[in-house]
Amino acid sequence: MNSDYPKTIEELIDSHTVDELDGIVMEHRGILASLGAEYSALDVYPLEGRTFKGGWGIRVIATRGRGDRGWVVLAPKSRRSRKVWRDAWVIGLTGLGLTQAEGSRLASARAPYKYELSALVGQVLHGSPSRLVAWLAHPRSFGPSSGRSEWEGRLGDVAYAGLPERLTAPRESALAALVAAAVGPETIPQ
Repeated sequence: MNSDYPKTIEELIDSHTVDELDGIVMEHRGILASLGAEYSALDVYPLEGRTFKGGWGIRVIATRGRGDRGWVVLAPKSRRSRKVWRDAWVIGLTGLGLTQAEGSRLASARAPYKYELSALVGQVLHGSPSRLVAWLAHPRSFGPSSGRSEWEGRLGDVAYAGLPERLTAPRESALAALVAAAVGPETIPQ
């Protein structure tokens, strides 16, 4: 083990002030440590339910089923830490081309795949106006009687023009819901 690192995740968290933990969220997307040589997921899992200083908890992500790869990230567990997390996320969304207002609305949206699809939301909102209209017309559901097939036939090519790939039906519905949640008066070209 590297002697520059604290021995445990608990010691790592204790070695930071609340302001430093907030800074990790604001500047490094909450990534506290990587799994591998220094830490194992098995060391972290028992701590996932705890609340540490500043109202932060921890989670293990992106392990791909292995305990020796992935990240230990800070996760909000209090009103204060949720506000810091949300503010950091809005700042990140503005870096993807969304306005502050659009980022704020997107951060508040309740939809699956929100983090995964956020860059596409920015592309839709600030791309072709006809593509934006196509996504706003999406039925936001899928299945035999949802109207999605008709939407795909009428507007699918316009909606996907310039996007890197077609989405699965659940992701497509989530993208439509996120676009609708994030759009505002400043988004619509005059």
